[in-house]
Amino acid sequence: MILENLQFMVHPSISKDWLAFEDEYWLPWLKQQRGFMRKEIRMSGGIATNTIWWKDQKSWDEAAQKTKEMELFNLRMRQLFGSKVTMLRTF
Repeated sequence: MILENLQFMVHPSISKDWLAFEDEYWLPWLKQQRGFMRKEIRMSGGIATNTIWWKDQKSWDEAAQKTKEMELFNLRMRQLFGSKVTMLRTF
């Protein structure tokens, strides 16, 4: 099993809208990826940590190769939220 962690700074004024965006855009896409198991978001003090469980490294690698699809979602996120959401790191 592989755990992917993404960390974002999310301005409190848009946290509910951002969480809805995650559910509306990212979660359905993830569910279509081979080897996706589940996703959890923890919010604390304006920091959101997304943890994504993958069956194995191969599944995570395959999803990570779909850069065009992911860039469309990231572009939409920037259009909706601008600088109120910033990716901090992946680990």
